[in-house]
Amino acid sequence: MIKIVLKILLIIFIVSIESQAKAITIDVKTYGAEVNDGIDDYDAIQKAITALDAVKNGKLIFHRGVYNINQHKIDSNIDVQKTVRLIHKNRFKRKKEKIEIKYLNNINVKRIARKKPIRNFTFKNYTSLIIEGNGATLEFDGNWIRTADYTLSNPKYTYSRHNAIGIEVINSKHVLIRNLELNGNSDETVKIATTEGFSEGIMIGGSSYVQINNVYVHHYQADGLYLYATKDAGKIKKSDHIKILNSRFKYNARQGCSIVGARYVDFDNCSFSNTGNSGMYGSHFPMAGVDIEPHEDVKGTGNVNFYKCNFNNNLGFAYVGSNAISTPYPVAFKYCTFSNSNTRYKYAAVVPSSRKTNFTHCFFNEISIWPNYGTKDKNGHVEVNVSQSKFKSRKIGQMVLLAIGNKNLRWRIEKCSFQLNATDRDNTKHRFYIANNKYVVLKSNTIEMSKEEYLSFRAKPYTKFILRNSVQSSNRWTKKTITPDIKNTRPTRSKYRVIYNNDGITILDRNI
Repeated sequence: MIKIVLKILLIIFIVSIESQAKAITIDVKTYGAEVNDGIDDYDAIQKAITALDAVKNGKLIFHRGVYNINQHKIDSNIDVQKTVRLIHKNRFKRKKEKIEIKYLNNINVKRIARKKPIRNFTFKNYTSLIIEGNGATLEFDGNWIRTADYTLSNPKYTYSRHNAIGIEVINSKHVLIRNLELNGNSDETVKIATTEGFSEGIMIGGSSYVQINNVYVHHYQADGLYLYATKDAGKIKKSDHIKILNSRFKYNARQGCSIVGARYVDFDNCSFSNTGNSGMYGSHFPMAGVDIEPHEDVKGTGNVNFYKCNFNNNLGFAYVGSNAISTPYPVAFKYCTFSNSNTRYKYAAVVPSSRKTNFTHCFFNEISIWPNYGTKDKNGHVEVNVSQSKFKSRKIGQMVLLAIGNKNLRWRIEKCSFQLNATDRDNTKHRFYIANNKYVVLKSNTIEMSKEEYLSFRAKPYTKFILRNSVQSSNRWTKKTITPDIKNTRPTRSKYRVIYNNDGITILDRNI
């Protein structure tokens, strides 16, 4: 019933946008943009957008095939100063520092200033807009160098004039972008500057009622998708009521998606994968599938939902939410999969540190949950609920559940199953490590441990599970199996039943 209602609302949403966008239809072919000819289509596409700008209401049409955009952005000194004032003024104001730009490379500044500026494909103040891709691919120039061109006070952080072109929607309403591929070609880009720039594939700023359907954004030097808030006369306008459907964000250098100022965002059947594996360009931390990290002056981010989404093989965190102050509204995951097949697992984790995060019917495959980041903030606590989900781990060194000394953390893990199948018997590590947390609850869970892992545990007791000084979860495990250090453990109401079998053991949590 719910799915039927959602489909009806989706149809109404699309029909509403299309009915409002009948004022004008612009075909990029009319302005000289041709597919599959290898000729630069940048000027032709910008002319088509200029024609649409005359009415701020209409449809831009591409055609199936490849459009070549053989350009990238190069900032002049004036552009650099605008960027610094826009992005860094709050940081310097807080620290009472003067913004000092030190230029490292002025060789081409005069030529850049005279040259016609290269900019994003930008749509600003539209009342209705459709970007119809029809299966088109926009191949953006990636054969350039992100040179270290200037610093701000701290010389170890260097910034570049050079950034990639993307699609940007600013302060607009009723927007539909569909059936389109954007390739930033970061596998051809050389990175010298240490700090990422504005090199995102799709940027949505201060816009409402936006739908992105069936897009593929990959190999960008920063983020595949960037949802942000705009500022006008001191007022902040968050993006809101955003729907992203059936879309992929892959091989981007910093994030598959960054949410730095948005509310009421729904992701349905989307994937965020291989972040940090961008080719020659490399990566920028945190290399996450999705990062919800609002800018300092943007409050009230949240109400973000992920349904049947995949977070796969990202070099950094699969998902990270910043803190309870900047994201006070809920973030929810339902029927989502988090997986990691890389040999490294230091960052193979989900980091839910927003005000409230819910995981229901999710699968964590070689991925741990680590709600540590940001939970020590003085204002507000962090609440994490994990229910009816499955965890699977074959890496003996992976802490599947990890939280240490966080007085603001409320964490409930209920009706979940854990399959611990490590074959390394020589290096036993902590699998659960939850210490000094007063509000952690484990209830009605099942732990299945392989024979190999169980034998490795028996060789070195008291190291498999540390559940210490936590009111609801520091348990006296059955002595023969996984007892932690009883001297440092409080008795609680939790009881466990251990089942022995040929393959290992099964531990049933019967919290009463």
